[in-house]
Formats: sequence, C-alpha cells, structure tokens
Amino acid sequence: MTLVYSPQVNLFIVYPSFKYNLLSNLDADLVWQSFFLELANRFQATTHQVFIRLKWNF
Repeated sequence: MTLVYSPQVNLFIVYPSFKYNLLSNLDADLVWQSFFLELANRFQATTHQVFIRLKWNF
C-alpha cells in the first residue's frame, strides 16, 4: 500500500497492490490507482485505474 499526499494542490493518491505467486516461475500482480483532488472544499475521486500484470521468470 502506498499513500501520497501533496499539500500544495491537495492531491491524494492511493496505490494498493497485491502480488500472488501462481507457479514457481509465474507471478500475478494486481495494482489499483485512485486519485483524489480537493474540489469545492472537499476531496473528490477524479480517476481510478486497475492494472493486472503477469510476470514469467525463466
């Protein structure tokens, strides 16, 4: 889990990730990115993105 905050523009980023070993040489990663920005004196979600990565080691 990664959390980033920028006080100059009131930007908050949430970056959780999950890694799973499928086989001895195959890994799967799930990464989520959420961006929150202060608009009208309250934080609002501006975007959400999800990525899946498969990594094969040989």
